[in-house]
Amino acid sequence: MNVQPRARQARPEARGRTACLLAAIWLIVGAAGLGAAPETRTDKISPVILAHRDAKRQPLALAAEAHRRDLEARGLNAGDLSGESCALYTERPLSAAEREALEGRGIAIVPGLWIPPVAGRHPQGFHLARVAYDSLDAVRDDPRLVRLESAEIRSRPLNDLATGQMGADDVQAGQGVGPFSGAGVRIAVADSGLDLTHADFPVPFEAYDLTTGTSPADWSTTVANTVTPHGTHVTASALGRGTRSNGRYRGSAPGANLCFYKIGSSANGSATEADMIEAIDRAAAVNARVFSLSYGGFSTYMDGSEAAEQAIDAAEAAGVAVFVAAGNDAAAKLHDSVSVAPGTTSDALGFTINNPYSTSYETPQYLQVIWRDGTPGADNVSLVCTNLKTTGPGRESLTLLSGSTSVRGTESREYQLNPVIAAGGQKTYWFRLQNSAGAGAAVLVHLYRTSGAGTFDTPDSAFTVGHPAVADGAIAVGAWTQRRSWIDAWGSSHYYPDLTVNTLAPFSSRGPRIDGLRKPDLVAPGAATISARESVPGL
Repeated sequence: MNVQPRARQARPEARGRTACLLAAIWLIVGAAGLGAAPETRTDKISPVILAHRDAKRQPLALAAEAHRRDLEARGLNAGDLSGESCALYTERPLSAAEREALEGRGIAIVPGLWIPPVAGRHPQGFHLARVAYDSLDAVRDDPRLVRLESAEIRSRPLNDLATGQMGADDVQAGQGVGPFSGAGVRIAVADSGLDLTHADFPVPFEAYDLTTGTSPADWSTTVANTVTPHGTHVTASALGRGTRSNGRYRGSAPGANLCFYKIGSSANGSATEADMIEAIDRAAAVNARVFSLSYGGFSTYMDGSEAAEQAIDAAEAAGVAVFVAAGNDAAAKLHDSVSVAPGTTSDALGFTINNPYSTSYETPQYLQVIWRDGTPGADNVSLVCTNLKTTGPGRESLTLLSGSTSVRGTESREYQLNPVIAAGGQKTYWFRLQNSAGAGAAVLVHLYRTSGAGTFDTPDSAFTVGHPAVADGAIAVGAWTQRRSWIDAWGSSHYYPDLTVNTLAPFSSRGPRIDGLRKPDLVAPGAATISARESVPGL
């Protein structure tokens, strides 16, 4: 379902409900691709990587534990301060000898993984690599290496009525088509973990923990959930046998075979872009027909050009149907937008932080400003805050961390707001967007809060379908409301008054993509969904 973008003139919580990703696995649809604009960046190294390098340098005044928390809040790997996972773009796959030579220079390439270019969508292919920050000049000096993008940022994890609402019951029963149960179809699920002791799951064709290495040789086969039941719930929605409920709560394809890939951190359930890419690549390599990913978030460009999105598009081109959760951010107040004409400054956008704690709140807030104005690389748009406290104790700041342009011409700037809010207090920060272009049309500028606690006072629910659901070839799935109440395994009743049956769930992320491509691609039952229960105590 799509909504019309809101264009204000310049005068110028995830809710804990998981969208049912594979509710439509029997539906195979195509996705239109968009042509790529020329790359305009002169440095091969993404400014995002340089910003990450700077962030990992521990400030003298900051304790090591506080520095670690700040990095993890931003989605960075606090366990690797000297480098990061990257997408290393090349015109062709590098040979084993070339990879070995680069490893000796601090560029460790994942063996056996090459995501090819996709015609009309992604101009070069890439290897995954761990690149030491001290080796960035080696990337710059090597003519075989075209560019380097980060693959480190983490994404978060985003039934009896569902199968009937979308007609899967009829498909399974042979009413008008089939019968089809998914038998003979290999479905790959990448998620937080899986309860393999649950009777509703078949013995997997393979199951790996991708967070433990870079290939089957070093991936663990222990895939249990540790901090969230998300993966068990999602997998059962796709192909649960219904054994524990006498068939009542079975998945959409209860006869399908399973490949499971744990990508969720055992510490917090989040997943790196590198692990998502490895999962997609592995699923295609073992001939999975369907791939499900219920992870996502806001990213640098939001235009379908990033590494995980290229991996999705390559898998789709190879015949894999890739279903990705659209996201749960429509009502989260994490996005605002405004149309800014050349040479003007927008009206103020309110961004409010509440501090319920008994100590001062000084956690950095990270903000992504994204726009498309037809002049990639010009850096015409900037963000300012008009009411920072800049003198005396409790000084605040807004700092530009990085500015970059995607291969599709989307421009992006990341900012860090350092607030100081007294215990029990609240403050609204007033942002304005400036367009320094001397001529041209007004540009719609997007402002996303990617980390922190603040929310926008006048949020825009459009343009909230997340990364990597914005991939050209992804089937981005929004959440439809099939019920508003249910009784859990312990007999307790739950009721969601803000849900309306047979409507789009209010939390389900809305489109379109920032370049106008229609997203999400479909909606399926995904609110108050009943699925398999995790056996790990407390989950």
